[in-house]
Amino acid sequence: MTSDQWNYTGISLVGAFANSGSFGRGIVISPDAKIDDGILNISHIGNIGMLKNVKYIIPLKKW
Repeated sequence: MTSDQWNYTGISLVGAFANSGSFGRGIVISPDAKIDDGILNISHIGNIGMLKNVKYIIPLKKW
């Protein structure tokens, strides 16, 4: 993934391009995203492994 400000090469567990704060069944991946601000927010979770993924998904659903 590349933008004007950063570049990432490697394994990604989750990459979310969002124009609103949540997706799926209430997972808040980008809480500051606003649908009408003209900005596409990008959230990235690198290769953290499945156990850490499960650990961090629970708080995302409780935001």
